[in-house]
Amino acid sequence: MLLIYIRKITMNLWSQIASQFKQNIKLFDRIDESDLCKEQSFEINYQMRNLKQKKERPIEPDQPDPDECCGSGCQRCVLDVYYEKLEQYEKDLMEWLQEQDENDDRNESS
Repeated sequence: MLLIYIRKITMNLWSQIASQFKQNIKLFDRIDESDLCKEQSFEINYQMRNLKQKKERPIEPDQPDPDECCGSGCQRCVLDVYYEKLEQYEKDLMEWLQEQDENDDRNESS
């Protein structure tokens, strides 16, 4: 008798699970795939915007000590390398500042 009762309970549970599964399938069939693509696209755009916001500020190159230059007119002087790096730093810094301003404007308009 106990086994029959247990069997009825498990059959009832399985029928409930099956009906819930069928309902989920019906709900899933109603989802439009284009909506999923829009949601994924929105999420990707959101993540890319956050990556741009998290870009780190460029680091200024260290100026060489006065005694690092030998003064003999080397073809690739330590000071030449420093000024090249400094010029690139200034360009990168300007780009970074512009991006920060754009991100601030976007955040304010949102």
